Formats: sequence, C-alpha cells, structure tokens
Amino acid sequence: MRIGIDCRNILNPGHGEQAGIGHYTSYLVRSLLSLDTKNTYVLFADHRAGDLATFAKHPNVEVKKLPLSRYKKFFPVSY
Repeated sequence: MRIGIDCRNILNPGHGEQAGIGHYTSYLVRSLLSLDTKNTYVLFADHRAGDLATFAKHPNVEVKKLPLSRYKKFFPVSY
C-alpha cells in the first residue's frame, strides 16, 4: 500500500523550531518507518518543510517536494 503524509508542517529543529504539530508529525513519521517496512510512504512537502533527508534514507520512502505554498487559494489551511 502507498501511504501519503502531508509533511509541510515538519519544522527545522536545527534552527530551534521544535513544537506543535510539526514536532508531532516528525515523530509520527519516524515511528511509522521504524515499525513498518512493507508499505511505501510518500512524504509531501514544499520548500518550507524541514529536512526530510533522514526519512528519505529508508528504502520504502519517497519524498515529493511540491510548490504547495503557491497554491494557497486551493488549500485554505496551508501556510
């Protein structure tokens, strides 16, 4: 199964951003990847997302960087 996860809110902990939903999403993805090797995870992000390279090292992960912030009118909850 392919499972898509919106990772736009993962923050950049190297710059002191470690709170809220971004922190939760980061730990959720990390935990899922440590438990599940059968499914493929597609992580969607834009240029504002934190570093997803640690997740991309897993063989069952695809990282898709999209210009989502340009489409604010289509995603009312986006930033």
